[in-house]
This record gives sequence, structure tokens and C-alpha cells, in this order.
Amino acid sequence: LEWYLSHFIEDRDKLDSWLYVLLLMSVYQLQYLDKLPDHAVVSEAVEIAKLRKKGSEKLVNAVLRRILREGLPDI
Repeated sequence: LEWYLSHFIEDRDKLDSWLYVLLLMSVYQLQYLDKLPDHAVVSEAVEIAKLRKKGSEKLVNAVLRRILREGLPDI
């Protein structure tokens, strides 16, 4: 999961740990939980980020939408 995410985040060390874990969980859901609609994964992650720290939802939305647009890299 971290390998997937590293293709979409330039500097992981600049992220709060909770935000990084939220993105990891979202990548897992997008990749492995087929019954969850992609838009629901993004929406819920954005809402969680918004509740935790105002402004962080923009990063979460941007990263997850980019993943959906470009797709996860092949291993």
C-alpha cells in the first residue's frame, strides 16, 4: 500500500501520521474492496479529513481523485 501511495505523494514526511494512514486505508479500499463504490471511498475519506483538520480534505480529495484518474501502478 505504501508503494502505491508513494507514486502520488512526493514527501510523505510532511504529512501528519493520521493523514497518511487515512490515505493508506483509502488506497486499500479502492484496490481491494470491490463492493465499495469509488466515489463513496473518496467522499468518506474527505469527510474524515475535514473533521480532523480543516483544509486537509483538499489534499485527500486531490490525491484520491488522481489515483482514480491515473490508476494504481502495476507491481
